[in-house]
Amino acid sequence: MRNMGERILRVGNKLHRVKVAMAEDRALFIEHNGEMLRPWRWFLQMAGKYRMTELEKRDTLRHDGDASQLLRNEVRCRACNSYLKVVASHDRGHTTYHNLVGWLTHKLSCGALQMMLEKKLASHSSQPKGAPKTQNPTNTTKVSPSLSPTKAVKIEQDDSGCDEGIRDKILCRTAHGIQEVVRQKQANGRKSGVIHILADGKSITPVKYLFLGKRTKHSGSEAIDFLEQDIDGEFMGTFVRCKGCTTDLNIQRSDTRGVTVGSWLNHKFICRELQ
Repeated sequence: MRNMGERILRVGNKLHRVKVAMAEDRALFIEHNGEMLRPWRWFLQMAGKYRMTELEKRDTLRHDGDASQLLRNEVRCRACNSYLKVVASHDRGHTTYHNLVGWLTHKLSCGALQMMLEKKLASHSSQPKGAPKTQNPTNTTKVSPSLSPTKAVKIEQDDSGCDEGIRDKILCRTAHGIQEVVRQKQANGRKSGVIHILADGKSITPVKYLFLGKRTKHSGSEAIDFLEQDIDGEFMGTFVRCKGCTTDLNIQRSDTRGVTVGSWLNHKFICRELQ
């Protein structure tokens, strides 16, 4: 095999620097723990999976920060604007399935994309921890929370310690696809209007549900990566523009030392146009 040097490959919202080699048939391999793995097998290992369902493959493409557009059968590279086929067929065309091998190979060999990812890594290492890109919103407005009346049920008390509120079902986008969750909005008291998600018998915040998970802390670069990956909004440095209602959500922390995801994630659960 011929050594091709180092490349950068994205898995979720993390960038990995890998060593790449090319076989005689021009197939690319990635060196990992002393083994030479094909890009798709390496990708599965880094994602913690043995295989992916068709829905998981589609959602992987939908959340891929290296892609600027996902069509029915193709994905568009954000750097070079090339269209890569991601759907194959068998049984004489009667059955189709997603095949990400060509897309991963392109990500490793696209010079424009590799330059873009190198600049991204360099910017993360050079800027202060959590510092956002400098860009001012032109029309930042406050969100007017509004719950859809459909499926809404007023409750008196629940196990999470919330005395009164309104529960309904709503859709949200996670790393595993679009899911239906139970949303709760406080109706009275000091926390009126606060949104929580009911999951596993617990009442948790949108930030905990969509971003933190089991973690208690995060870095500024992780927050920026998350916001850049979220296809429901357009990350603009100091604000996120909702693709549903075009509202600009300020994400600067009050101490100006980074960004906060809370206002944006709360908006995702109350925006009717996004729903």
